[in-house]
Amino acid sequence: MGYSKKLYGNFGDLKLRLFAVEALSVLRKVHDYKSLTKRLDISPSMISRYTHGKFLPNVERARRILSLLNSEALEKIVRPLIVRSEGDYYELSKIVSDVRLQRFIARLVCAEFADAEIEKVLTVATDGVPLAVLVADELGVDVVIAKGRKEPYISGYIEENLMRAPPIVEYLYIPRRSIKRGERVFIVDDILRSGKTIEALHRFVVRSGAELVGAFVIATIGRLRDKSNISFLRGRKLVTLVELT
Repeated sequence: MGYSKKLYGNFGDLKLRLFAVEALSVLRKVHDYKSLTKRLDISPSMISRYTHGKFLPNVERARRILSLLNSEALEKIVRPLIVRSEGDYYELSKIVSDVRLQRFIARLVCAEFADAEIEKVLTVATDGVPLAVLVADELGVDVVIAKGRKEPYISGYIEENLMRAPPIVEYLYIPRRSIKRGERVFIVDDILRSGKTIEALHRFVVRSGAELVGAFVIATIGRLRDKSNISFLRGRKLVTLVELT
């Protein structure tokens, strides 16, 4: 796959060149200098200078570098960073803490939903927050974070319950009127297992009189078509970077 205008076509030359430098840092997670030299036809010494911020690549080289960091490449980078532990628990902390990697994931999300006319991003505390903030920043919109507690300085809340397994009821809260009637809302989260969290977020959208236009999760546990409780997403776009079985 070559340079993607869908992903980076709205960038000016300087932003494109700066983004290419960040891309090299992310690509170095899966490629050594020898591999990058072969793929980019750029000498190892020059790649090192770009990576360490001593020089900026020209526009043509920047496009060549960014062509390597498409959705397939991001999936290959992200997948091994997801750690499975006892009790079928998946740990995404290596992804959540990597700001540069999440910036490119956010860029991918914005490209995938470029025509959705998103007006508000909705997520849940805590691990989905960094990516949601980056997506909102790329789109130039506000982000709403559903939390498991009420803040004392906010007077009005909308409350939703979230049933966990084993039977444990948790509660989520968003400030009243943080989502306005008629707004086009986009959900971002780190992982989708049962679909109960994203279902609760959808209820916030409905109760606010807004419209859900789509959702993105970094990883999905199991096949999406087997998750009956996210049937409300039918007709709406749900994108995941990694599907774990």
